[in-house]
Amino acid sequence: MRFFNRLRVFLISLMALLCVALALLPFVLQLSENAVDRTSRHDVAWNGINGRSEFQELRHLAMSNTLNPSAETAEAAALAYDIVLARLDTWQHGFFSTFLERNATRKAQFRDIVTTLEGLEPLIRTLEKPESTARTVEALNRIEPMITQLATGAYIDNTNEISDNAAVLRRLQWMQQSLIIALIFSGFILVLLLVIQNRLLKQAHKAEKAISAENAFLAAHDILTGLPNRASLHAALCDLRQKQDFKHPPAMLMIDLDGFKPINDVLGHHVGDQLLVSVAERLRMVLPRPEADLAARYGGDEFIILVHRTESL
Repeated sequence: MRFFNRLRVFLISLMALLCVALALLPFVLQLSENAVDRTSRHDVAWNGINGRSEFQELRHLAMSNTLNPSAETAEAAALAYDIVLARLDTWQHGFFSTFLERNATRKAQFRDIVTTLEGLEPLIRTLEKPESTARTVEALNRIEPMITQLATGAYIDNTNEISDNAAVLRRLQWMQQSLIIALIFSGFILVLLLVIQNRLLKQAHKAEKAISAENAFLAAHDILTGLPNRASLHAALCDLRQKQDFKHPPAMLMIDLDGFKPINDVLGHHVGDQLLVSVAERLRMVLPRPEADLAARYGGDEFIILVHRTESL
């Protein structure tokens, strides 16, 4: 009788443990799915990088118009200005808006940026006047650090979120394993849940690695052509400076596509984008030493080829 009483207590305890485990398992599953979902979000970093790139394009055009005024440059600057305003509108919605709301300084910087850029519209429309160009460049230079800070903050915030989610996922994995030990005696159904959860965790880790690699690629490459961007070019130049070889000096070729704007105006920007992608592919093909030399997109229709050793030309 005492044995049966002990067995009854054991069965009751086991059933209670099973009920608790069954109650906790859906909650842990939901937490895992939420963590995977948060890990998969990278549009904050993407949005910030694109916004900074578009702003730098506007600033570059305005400064170019200062040095060499032309109606073509003024029109390109006006178009770039409209693109930047559209980008700022996207920053006010979705995950980027949440990113801004979490910090009062960011909100104040964003309001300052919006106010400054909206106030530049009369000047942007009259860039043929030297005074308008000078005032535009001055205003853009003033808000450039704020744009860069927001874009960098978005990238860092996104990276930190990925790291935090990884820690959450590791804790969830430990909890799931503990639950599985308690549920393994319940049979095939609980074992099947274990397989599903392990697969979910593998997908989460895979998504984390893929997003980290994608963010690193976006930070160092031009989105349209896939060529290294200005940051990569600057890093390569700094590396060459540290490895100076006077016997075999490097060479830098600057390439500008003439007549590119009419293609965009007549055939559309999608055709212009296809042309830029085609040019990028050809530049890759003509590199003397693809494993060492570099073809980069400097901006707009400007490309740069960096040859590490002139003897390879």
